[in-house]
Amino acid sequence: MKSMLREASIIFLDPDNGLGRVTKRHTTVAEVAAMRQSGRAIALIKFPGRGENHARQIETYHNLLRDQAGAISIATVRTCVSVAAVNKRGLRQRVPRARWFTIVDADKVLIERAKQFAHRLNAIEKCSADVVCGPCCIERREGQTTMGNGSLSL
Repeated sequence: MKSMLREASIIFLDPDNGLGRVTKRHTTVAEVAAMRQSGRAIALIKFPGRGENHARQIETYHNLLRDQAGAISIATVRTCVSVAAVNKRGLRQRVPRARWFTIVDADKVLIERAKQFAHRLNAIEKCSADVVCGPCCIERREGQTTMGNGSLSL
């Protein structure tokens, strides 16, 4: 697979269960590291856990990618979209669904495109998005940049 993707400038990995141990449903840190090369970005999807603060989860995730996969730059587009679903009683309701799209080794142009995507998503009713760059730089919905490890909810 690595040789087939030799010329790709961006690779999107879409594991069912995100980054994790060696299984058919995970991408491993070693696989992300193996796909890295100069001039290439790698995008990963992640479904955030419900039990822990999202800001803490994203910081841990970015640190893992930096420390174990060697990522140079990391940007995550955090999205929350309300979708129609049927609850246990058979009633239709809108349910928020959070998805994170992380770009490893993103250049300034790709990070700017991610910010533009988040801005466009924010214009859609019942949708929100923001961009988190690195372990502590957060691009907020209003376009303000805040330094620090403050929590940010979707």
